[in-house]
Amino acid sequence: MKQWQLAGCLLVAVLALSGCDKKQKPDNNFDYLAVQMSKGDLWSIIDKDGKEVVKEEYPTEAVLSRISSEGAFWVWHNGKYQLYNVSSPKKPVIDDEFTRATRFVAGVAVASRPNEQIRIIDTEGRTIAMLGKDIKRCSLFNADGHAIITNTENKMGVIDKQGNVLIGPVMEQINSVSEGLVLAKRDADNNEYMILNMKGEQVGKISTEKYDLLSTSYSEGKIVVRDAGDYEGCFIVLDKTGKRLFDIKKARTRYYAPSSSYLDGFMAFNNEDEEWGVADER
Repeated sequence: MKQWQLAGCLLVAVLALSGCDKKQKPDNNFDYLAVQMSKGDLWSIIDKDGKEVVKEEYPTEAVLSRISSEGAFWVWHNGKYQLYNVSSPKKPVIDDEFTRATRFVAGVAVASRPNEQIRIIDTEGRTIAMLGKDIKRCSLFNADGHAIITNTENKMGVIDKQGNVLIGPVMEQINSVSEGLVLAKRDADNNEYMILNMKGEQVGKISTEKYDLLSTSYSEGKIVVRDAGDYEGCFIVLDKTGKRLFDIKKARTRYYAPSSSYLDGFMAFNNEDEEWGVADER
């Protein structure tokens, strides 16, 4: 192979939510992968066993989104997104073309055209819902079927994959939606993040005067922070209400750590010397 050249998320919004399984595990598993083979420049698709299931079908200059478990993917070419499926790769699933689109997560994607309302579509190209005329952006859905919306007044809220509004667009800032929890600020100057459930009820808080976030979303009921302003401080793990569970004293870093999330009860971390270790859920 010349390169793996994984296509990035094709976002309707500038926001990014994790697209992982029901336990919010990292989104690094795949059934199919878009590649360019060394013998040619056209895009092909292989399965997870390395078998070439679509052979040199799409132009070199095209961009292919990540391919969903249902085989659905977008091909971006000449400024347009068209929906394809591995089962029928030579012909678009639907005739519609879009100017913006997200990849498929939890069986849905978001797509839009200029001067039209944003829509939620399924892997067969059917429109599930049209978002309100006042909604100007919608993020990638997460694995639980939740996405962040932004209205024309730059207020943020949360919807489900049927387009139902779970939390109305009244928040100045929403950092993430994960494991049924929302990290949000009603006012930008507020010195704490509210931890909300999907009914919009506050179940906890994280003080920004006390902590800096290292991971913006929850994984396996935990979120990683450090003492505010202590850029070489150790990792501190909080629970779903913002209560301090424990410190990982060997985990020290000058940088925000994308690895600071749990998977099957374990978290990788690095120290100030860039040496790596593993911590368990205690």
